[in-house]
Amino acid sequence: LANLARFVRGSAGRREDARQRWSSQFMGAQGPDDPILDTLSPLVQAKFASAPVLLIHGSADPIVPVAALHAAKTELEHLGIDVTTHISSGVGHSVDPVGLRMGGEFVVKALTN
Repeated sequence: LANLARFVRGSAGRREDARQRWSSQFMGAQGPDDPILDTLSPLVQAKFASAPVLLIHGSADPIVPVAALHAAKTELEHLGIDVTTHISSGVGHSVDPVGLRMGGEFVVKALTN
C-alpha cells in the first residue's frame, strides 16, 4: 500500500462498503478522492525517512498484487532508500514462517546498526 490514494481509488466496485470504511475509519478520509490519502501515503512520507526497508509479499496474494512490491521498491529506491525484497512463493495475503524469520532478522540488524 505504498500509494494509498491509488489503492483506495483502484478498489472501486469491489466491496464498496469495505472500501469506504477503510478509507474513513483508518485514514480519516471523507471518501476515495479525499486529498488526505495522498498526504498519508507511505511513498510521500518515505522522503522523510532514512531507515532501510524490507518488503515481503506473497506471490499468490489475491488482495494486493505482487506488482505492488515491485512498484514500491522502485519508488523507494528512487528516494535513495535501501530496499530488500522477498516474494514468498505460493503465499496469499499473509506472512509465512520464512517471512516472519526474515522480518525478525531485519529488525534486529536495523536496530543494532
